[in-house]
Amino acid sequence: MRLLRSALVVMALGLLSVKAEAAPVLIDFETLGDFEDVTNQFAADGILFAGATAFVSGAVGGSLNEVDFPPASGFAAVVNTGELRIDFATGASSVSGLFTYVDGLTLTAYSGATLLGSVNSAFVSNYTGSGNPSNELLSLAFSDVITHVILSAPIGSFTLDDLTVNTIDGTEPIPEPATATLFLIGAGAAWAARRRRAHL
Repeated sequence: MRLLRSALVVMALGLLSVKAEAAPVLIDFETLGDFEDVTNQFAADGILFAGATAFVSGAVGGSLNEVDFPPASGFAAVVNTGELRIDFATGASSVSGLFTYVDGLTLTAYSGATLLGSVNSAFVSNYTGSGNPSNELLSLAFSDVITHVILSAPIGSFTLDDLTVNTIDGTEPIPEPATATLFLIGAGAAWAARRRRAHL
């Protein structure tokens, strides 16, 4: 009986703390044209950009210096044209991307106005001519909802490719406390009924 009670308590606590995550969203920027400002092209995925412009590799007639700033996949990457900010309409639990840069980077995550944390690049620079490996993975994950991330750096000093975001699915309702309470009452009634039967 104690095992059953413990299991019910764990299930109830789980209902109270669940964040419904959608499938991870991978943005490789391959659908964008050379010099195209990145803003709401990925709004269907709940992801909005500011301070970013797509560049396509010079190998296919674009403007990106793919020798020093090789795209991680395909032929396109995003270059910062200001403070790069990425907003998540329904929130996110984790964010990662591949960065090639001239100056060291800091990726900072926020939940509204609250600073959640940040991660720094491993090198002062990692473009091909620096001798360090390009396309460094920077990632952040938190139990609190990430509403947006910011990368501040001199204009044109880094590229971002293969952004991966675990968004929170706004279409799947998170159980409310009233739902969890009803679940607990039902589970308690089932336990009491089972206990009465055991004593008969």
